[in-house]
Amino acid sequence: MASPATAGRANVLDNFLPPCPTLEEPTSFKKWSDPATWGNGPIPGQGAAAGANVTIACGEAVLLDTSPVALTLLNIRGFLRVLDSPALPKIDLSAAFIVVQGNLSIGRPQQHFQQRIKITLTPNPNNRADYLFTENLPAEPAFPRNLGHKAFAVVGGQVDLHGMPGGSSTPAWTKLTATAQPNDLVITVQDDVTAWPLDAFVVVTSTDYFPDQAEVVGIIDVVALPSGGSKIFLEKPLRLNHFGDPKGVPDGFGGFIDERAEVALLNRTIAITGTDEPAPYHREGGHFMVFMSRTPQFIEGVEFAQMGQQGKLGRYNIHFHVCGDDQGRSVVRKNVMHDSKQRCVVVHTTFNLTVQENVAYHTRGHCFMVEEGGETDNTFLRNLGIWTRAVEVLIPLSSDPTKTEETDDRPSTFWITNPNNNLIGNVAAGSEDSGYWMELRDRVRGFTLSYPGLNATVPANGPFGIYRDNVAHSNRGPGWRTYPKGVRPRQTWSLDSPLSQWQWKPSTGTISGLLLYKQAGDGFFMHNSDGIIITNSTFADNRQGLNLLGNTGVRVTDSRFVGLSPNYGNPRNCDSTPQMCGPVTGCEFPLAPGQQGRSQGWSHWKNPLFGIIIDQPTFGFDFSRAHAISNCRFHAFDSTCRPAAAIGTGINGAPKDTWATATSIAAVQGTDSTNLLFFPPRNFTFPGGDVNGGSEATDLYTLWDRDGSFLNASLGGYLVANNSALLPPTKRFPACRPVPAWNAYACPGTCYRTVMFTYLEPGFSVYENSSVPDTRKRGDFSYLSIRRIEDDAVITVDGNLRSVGNMWAAGQRIFVVPLLANATYEVNVGLPSNNQAFFPSNITVQVRDSNGCGGPVTLRIPARQSNQWAINEEQDVNWKACLGTADRAALQFSFVCFKFKPTIELLFDGSYSDPVVLRASPNPVVGCRLPYRCGLIAPESTWAYDVSGRELHAAITGAMGFSSPRFNDASWPRGPAIIGYVGWRWNGVNTWTPPSGDALPTFYYRRAFKVASSACVTGLFVDVIVNDGVLLYLNGVEMLRVNMAPGPVNVSSRALSNQNVWDFASFFIPLNATAPFSLAEGTNYIAAESHAAIWTTENFFDLKLSAQMDSATCSGVLILQEVCDGLDNNNDGKVDIDPLTDLPLTRPCRNPCGAGVETCIEGAFQNCTAPVHGPEVCNGVDDNCDGLVDNSPSLSAPQLDCANGSVCFKGQCLPVGPLTVPLTTIAKGASGWLYYDKGYLPQSYPTWSTNTNVPARLLKEGAAPFGFNTASAAATNLSQLASGDSAYFFLKSFPLTEEDVNNTWSYSASIQRDDGALLLMNGAEFFRTNMPAGPITASSFAAAGTWGPEKTTFYNSTAFRSLAQFLQPGTNWLAVQLHQSRWSSDAVMDLELTRHAMQPCSALPGSPPACVRTPPADTLLLAQGSSWAYNDASLPAPPPDSWYLPSFDDSAWLKGATPIAAGNSRAATNLTLGSGLSAPSTPPRVAYYFRRTFAVSDAACNVALTVSLNIADGAVVYLNGVEAYRFQMQPAWWGPITPTTTATGGYVWRWVPSVLSGGWVQQGANVIAVEVHQQKSTNTLVTFDVQLTSKREAIACTPSPL
Repeated sequence: MASPATAGRANVLDNFLPPCPTLEEPTSFKKWSDPATWGNGPIPGQGAAAGANVTIACGEAVLLDTSPVALTLLNIRGFLRVLDSPALPKIDLSAAFIVVQGNLSIGRPQQHFQQRIKITLTPNPNNRADYLFTENLPAEPAFPRNLGHKAFAVVGGQVDLHGMPGGSSTPAWTKLTATAQPNDLVITVQDDVTAWPLDAFVVVTSTDYFPDQAEVVGIIDVVALPSGGSKIFLEKPLRLNHFGDPKGVPDGFGGFIDERAEVALLNRTIAITGTDEPAPYHREGGHFMVFMSRTPQFIEGVEFAQMGQQGKLGRYNIHFHVCGDDQGRSVVRKNVMHDSKQRCVVVHTTFNLTVQENVAYHTRGHCFMVEEGGETDNTFLRNLGIWTRAVEVLIPLSSDPTKTEETDDRPSTFWITNPNNNLIGNVAAGSEDSGYWMELRDRVRGFTLSYPGLNATVPANGPFGIYRDNVAHSNRGPGWRTYPKGVRPRQTWSLDSPLSQWQWKPSTGTISGLLLYKQAGDGFFMHNSDGIIITNSTFADNRQGLNLLGNTGVRVTDSRFVGLSPNYGNPRNCDSTPQMCGPVTGCEFPLAPGQQGRSQGWSHWKNPLFGIIIDQPTFGFDFSRAHAISNCRFHAFDSTCRPAAAIGTGINGAPKDTWATATSIAAVQGTDSTNLLFFPPRNFTFPGGDVNGGSEATDLYTLWDRDGSFLNASLGGYLVANNSALLPPTKRFPACRPVPAWNAYACPGTCYRTVMFTYLEPGFSVYENSSVPDTRKRGDFSYLSIRRIEDDAVITVDGNLRSVGNMWAAGQRIFVVPLLANATYEVNVGLPSNNQAFFPSNITVQVRDSNGCGGPVTLRIPARQSNQWAINEEQDVNWKACLGTADRAALQFSFVCFKFKPTIELLFDGSYSDPVVLRASPNPVVGCRLPYRCGLIAPESTWAYDVSGRELHAAITGAMGFSSPRFNDASWPRGPAIIGYVGWRWNGVNTWTPPSGDALPTFYYRRAFKVASSACVTGLFVDVIVNDGVLLYLNGVEMLRVNMAPGPVNVSSRALSNQNVWDFASFFIPLNATAPFSLAEGTNYIAAESHAAIWTTENFFDLKLSAQMDSATCSGVLILQEVCDGLDNNNDGKVDIDPLTDLPLTRPCRNPCGAGVETCIEGAFQNCTAPVHGPEVCNGVDDNCDGLVDNSPSLSAPQLDCANGSVCFKGQCLPVGPLTVPLTTIAKGASGWLYYDKGYLPQSYPTWSTNTNVPARLLKEGAAPFGFNTASAAATNLSQLASGDSAYFFLKSFPLTEEDVNNTWSYSASIQRDDGALLLMNGAEFFRTNMPAGPITASSFAAAGTWGPEKTTFYNSTAFRSLAQFLQPGTNWLAVQLHQSRWSSDAVMDLELTRHAMQPCSALPGSPPACVRTPPADTLLLAQGSSWAYNDASLPAPPPDSWYLPSFDDSAWLKGATPIAAGNSRAATNLTLGSGLSAPSTPPRVAYYFRRTFAVSDAACNVALTVSLNIADGAVVYLNGVEAYRFQMQPAWWGPITPTTTATGGYVWRWVPSVLSGGWVQQGANVIAVEVHQQKSTNTLVTFDVQLTSKREAIACTPSPL
């Protein structure tokens, strides 16, 4: 289904086109300074011609080569290029209006502008009048033509601006690599920023709670560091501390958190600035906009200052205004915006735009933003916003200037109005409010409302884009917020609830890799949201880590939380160094909950600190999508001097709410300094003065500990509030114990169900937190008293006493309570003291959780006075089974409603239940009469439809009408509803292009359904959604019309009114003797026709049909929808047969090769007709659909083997052997080498080996041989390397045609090197000589020195067939890293590269057998059952940083053959467990260590390595001292593996293979080391065995010319 935005993009017009026929750059330019350019008149903008209006016409090309130039209007319809010459080091251009309809070019992508140009936007000297654009107007009237004043507007044209000092590779911002202290004059950063100008300014961000601690300082020098990074010398000392420790702050589990300050460059060579004016114009800067243009723009390295016009719509720093689908063509990169008057980069009704690595500092209003909610698929990548400030004047509504819907007075650095955009790697480094604000609304706004398709977007329910690796710190509000509407991703239409906001099936949205630290507010304030997943994220030093207020279905996984780290920053007005528990006076710290403005001091710092706080849910109190917290770690939540905990509840809960938690936890850990849990009691006063809300929910907290993380119980259980009525009975649960620090009980083995009761109470009024104190008390309104039968424990629930939003009817009462599973309760309604006659006419009861722990709850509800009760279900049907049938899984119950039975007993079991409504009866009921509903046609069912617009009514055509049961619709198309032209909301079939003129579409629909025992049906429930009117027919007779006039209709009939339909409309149609229509036994037909009221772009239809059955008079069963299960579901005597086609059921299917259809056979769908997976054959095609072409079935084999020993190459089976011709590609002594002899190239340019983004000024050119301090003659002399560096870098390109690439079999190299070398082809290493194994850096030394004759020896590689796969037509790059040994004083490098080209057998002398070779085969390097050295719990644990190294001495270890195991009957060698010792360690050791050597001959022949493990439970594998693979172990960022680190999974009971590169092994002896970890210290099973297999490529190692 297309998203609303995608469907509506076609309606966004390409309004302005370039006025000139082409934008191709001319070959010659006229000079601005030449009078001949201006007809020998004065030069515009200078002297008497200052303030002139200039138009560069189509076909004209002008070079701006003079300064200053002062204009009123510059209208570029042709070309204007700016001269980049040292002779003109600075250009000043000013104008009131710059309009680009042609092309403005300053700099080039490959050569950014080197000089300086300042473009100043000035007030219009003619009474500050705006510029009204009147040229090349589009027909669309909805948009203004006013471009404003101080305007730089691109209208159909193109700007090509490139002004980044040093070019595109220069970083726009970087990070500190050491903490900067007050009075420091030097800072160090992690990137090479030597291209930053020495007269420029940088900003160093705050790393504390105050965004205004960012500091701006000038640069006087930048020096590159040998180890990478740069040192920046500052013009004045810093005032404050800026954290920059490269290790970060500890997370308590051995890992670290990066809280380093960012450092950003604030200047560019191209500057666009607005004139800074005094009051009353002091808020009006310039503005830059791309106005309704489809032409791609290139805005790179531009400085914007004093831009934006506060309080004016559309006047911002960079504004893409209604530009439609950019398709990723434009560049908005590495710009800087500072001292902005209003907003930064605004994306408005524009799609697929990328905004990358821009910097914003000291700006006002929201900064990086999508404006109206219809914008999608835009990407914000690595942008940095610093000190985002509030505006003083908000933008008013155009319809009412006295009102506004903007929120720039509560600014966010990233303002997101539609979740279907991408935010990756951005940093919000300080705002006066929030870092990221997802302010999603129920409708789009502004101009977007006028775009069909886009105007019906519901942003709050939109799909999620990519949200990854974003950072927020130093914000005065939350780092991330979703207030107030929240974000609720939805998939499609659903009928799970009558509430309109639940009509879309819930989906999920993932936010990963977040880093939120040092917020004075919450790290993440999630509000009103549903289905959000937060994973792999970090929260540290925030007021609260994650505040879940009014959400459902939130999942928090694989994340870490730190309460207070050692990064104390710059606390203000402090008398001593702040510690967690003082004494400290006069300090300023984060805001207390509910506090506004600047924090007040230590007393507020003593308010509660929680990692995750769980507050009340909303959206119908839906606990079925409960929160889940798993695999999270908490540190430094110390409750010694204030309430603090990893998880807390409800401090923001309003005192008049009713709710209960249904949250679960699993695999949650806390350090010794962390209190795990705190349930604040009702009306609890915190040390800082805040008072808990006092909600009754504080007495009803429960938390499900799924795996016993908090309980230390393997079976799990519940953490229960300190409420005797809520606690389980002691007799059944004697292990339930109090934990005072938690204000809770730990109750292993318990299970609680969340039950909600609702009813209407006349006279009930809500309390809305007005200024008048609420004096109501229990008894003023009704309440519930719930008694547990077995021990008479009574829970009294007051219910809601305040508004719960617009979801509920007036007088609605809501009571939510956790009840112990496997228990029986009696529920009584407590009557209000002022209305003893009141009793609810009905009570709705629902279980509102997912029942993960199991166990039913039985409720007894006594009848009152003479009233008896009956049971009725109001909720929509379960489509697979009717109420009362045995397989009703959602709700099982028994009912007793005869005359002498005083109660109704309901048994709630299984998952989240549909509501059951208990109705009061005026008279006692004798016998049980139970009408119920069963489904006949589900929503989104398949229909036959006709959208041709033809007449199909029998009264007009004289033929059989479409509504007749006998009408033949075999030629009609079929598809799932919703059917029609929708363009915005649902799955279904889009069938129609809107007509022009006054044509009014009428669509027709038909569907058959079957009914058995039709006499049992007493009425039909019809739920229909249609735009605009509809007529429904049952078996040819009209049974319902909606929004249609009475009387005959035809294809041109109009609906009565235009409908903006959002929901199904419901109707009940009784079936009785007076009805003109009836159900037939067996097959029935329903037909519909939908009519539009006016010309419209939306006409659609869907229907749900269900029947009311009377079980008291009939035992018949309705026919249900046939499903593929081997049963006759619809009772038509046919199993798994579609009643519409009388053919077996089918459904779509797909495999990696494509789509098809599968058929129901013997109760299961089989025989998918998608393209068949065939065996891989040598034909250049992926035959077996595994994503690889002509690959071997073995994962470790690189290519498919053909018959007769030939090999598949480029889709052909070719004979190989001595059938290649050696061709010299690079000769010894070749010239044209590029080289670098400063030592640290890879750190600054990781892609140097393909000559990507390496500034040309860094590379020298020379001829081989190269030498330094060598006895032999060198064609090119190298410089001596600095101390700490050991490498020289060389690059040589060579061309290949496509034919060359196709005919290349292998390559071999011969290199003269002193001392060691690495060779890379197009970035991929293929050979190393005299170098150690493992990763190599610029400071790595060669394995040994080179002496005597070795210095002149050429070392030959074997032929590398695998190298051929890295070749490409065109330019190829060979790279050489030449490394010195530790004591080397000289260097030499020369090289010859040989390409071995193939030729057929017929071209060589000899017989065909010369072409045959042995196919490659697996070689067993290490077998199962081999002997190993091992270290178990009977020995001390080995040194963690050396035991896996080849040099480690394991002679004292035990020896034995595998399997080495404990608790495994197959063990060849028995292992001693840590838990089996008489005095186990604390915490118990769970790690065991294994080592051995193995030999490899012809290491270069090994193209792949397969490591197969049979272990319990997790493992880390090291090869030759380097970690190669980990299985079921924690991620690396959690910190180092220790002897007490547990595995993340259990024994998988099978061999687990992993394929690695063949480069992991080396010639001769190799060392493999494995550490095995248990999942739990109490486990009694440990198993270890390993097999190592190599795929040996024979052809690369045969003694032939290859």
